[in-house]
Amino acid sequence: MGTHVSIIDDKSMKRYIISLLVLLLGISIVEPQIVDLKEVSPLDFMELLKSAESQVAVSGSIEDWVTAEVVMQLIPLLDSKEECVAVSLQSSSFLTFEKSTVSNEAAFMILSYRSSVYPPANHSTRQEVNYVEQARVFILLILNQYKEDLVSGYK
Repeated sequence: MGTHVSIIDDKSMKRYIISLLVLLLGISIVEPQIVDLKEVSPLDFMELLKSAESQVAVSGSIEDWVTAEVVMQLIPLLDSKEECVAVSLQSSSFLTFEKSTVSNEAAFMILSYRSSVYPPANHSTRQEVNYVEQARVFILLILNQYKEDLVSGYK
């Protein structure tokens, strides 16, 4: 018995299997829409997420993109059940085509204000924690921190 030598590497095998599934099952593989965040505002990006037909991938992360003013405009969206597409980093090794919600994407943006970098994770829908609840807690912490300033401003 001789040694088995494979002439097909793992990457080629994966491509072959995907191509076979596409052919046999009639699956359509849609490339994500790539967005450069330097060319769009956070609120315009949210509108894009609502109207896009497939997942949106951002070309890279961006610092200080979401400001305090933007956070204030995103807070009312935390209760939205409207569907939209998800966001991922283009460089991520995993792409998901799951649907998201406006509330989840607004929370994802709000959390990026805390870290100063958007996106705050590789994917907006691939998490083990609830981004909306995290954003609500973050907002409460901010309000509590500035409560005295807010109250003294009304006196």
